[in-house]
Amino acid sequence: MQKDTNTNFQLRTEFLKIYYLSVITGIASFSYKTNSKIKFNNIQLTRFIWPLIIIGANLFGCIYAYITSKHIKLTTLNLFVYQIVLPINFVSSIIIVFIFNSVKRRDFINLMSNFLDIEETVVIIDHTSRKICRFLKTFAKVSVIFVHIAYLIFESWYWGRYTHIYYETLARVSDVIQMILLIIFKSVVNVIQMQLDGILRRFSNDEVDNFGKNKKASLYHSRISSMKFSNTVLLKDIGRLRKEYFYVYTLTKKTNAVFSFTLLLIILKYSIYLVYSMYCTYLIITCNAQMCDGFDPLRIVTLLFWIIHVAASLYLITYSCNDVVLKVRQVADNVQKLMLQQEILSDDTEQLELFASQLTHNQIEFNAIAFNLNLTFFCTLMTSVCTYTIVVIQLK
Repeated sequence: MQKDTNTNFQLRTEFLKIYYLSVITGIASFSYKTNSKIKFNNIQLTRFIWPLIIIGANLFGCIYAYITSKHIKLTTLNLFVYQIVLPINFVSSIIIVFIFNSVKRRDFINLMSNFLDIEETVVIIDHTSRKICRFLKTFAKVSVIFVHIAYLIFESWYWGRYTHIYYETLARVSDVIQMILLIIFKSVVNVIQMQLDGILRRFSNDEVDNFGKNKKASLYHSRISSMKFSNTVLLKDIGRLRKEYFYVYTLTKKTNAVFSFTLLLIILKYSIYLVYSMYCTYLIITCNAQMCDGFDPLRIVTLLFWIIHVAASLYLITYSCNDVVLKVRQVADNVQKLMLQQEILSDDTEQLELFASQLTHNQIEFNAIAFNLNLTFFCTLMTSVCTYTIVVIQLK
């Protein structure tokens, strides 16, 4: 089977998006050209200039936040921001950039190299029948990006009235770095999802049902023709799909090795953001003058933005990971359907049993250290955050 040009275009687009976003965030440690393979760079000072600038800027922001809390009279909530929320934000950005340029440098390069070796198993999208959907999807993404940029500029100006606009801009740039890292992880999950879509396409229900019908027809012929059908249609396909699934499984393990700790840091930071934003919203609505500066509609807008942004970001990440797990279950269900076909030969059954065992022991899932990223985790996290916020409100 030859690779499809649309498929190559999709994979190349996802790869280039990951590459350029990693360059922006200062975690790219390799060079790449469209007509060549990935080239591993030796350790050079020039390669560390941009990451060092990012780390230095975040370190300055963390120190500035601490000094500000000591010399400026702030309300209780603003003091909480400058002593806890912003330092955690800056420190997490420093750790992320440092990890991707030291401990996870080679793992990230190997992950990118594997993307260039992906075979033709990804699903082929019909570009002619989905032009409207593609346009609307692109328009929605561009709109969300511009809304985020406009909001971050507004928030930098809003908080700059109390401290300094350059420092507040730096704080928002630190948030952008972590947002981009989530986009990179989402693109990696998309590539793995394409692989599973390709496997499912060959394991569709129609093919499973047609296999049984074709097999019944072959029973009227000789044993030789039946063996020939089995070897060319089932055994060959199952063997290839087993190799492709193992490739996807290996890619998932490398993805977890690269992103698991970083995702844990971002999830912890986002949880603190949620608790803080919901708590501040409650205090502003109830006009608690001792804890905040009174009722401020613009402040409520900024808090509601972070509540929606954090919840939506966590949902999209966990939903994508959960969708990959569901696709693996669909593959397992189709394997079980084939095994229940009475006309399958013993060699075919052995291959299917091996494939079923592989699906059982080599399960594909994404994690953040000890937490599996799925919709169950998202619901548990949101429940815990809401419960903790209620407790904090009652103990104020």
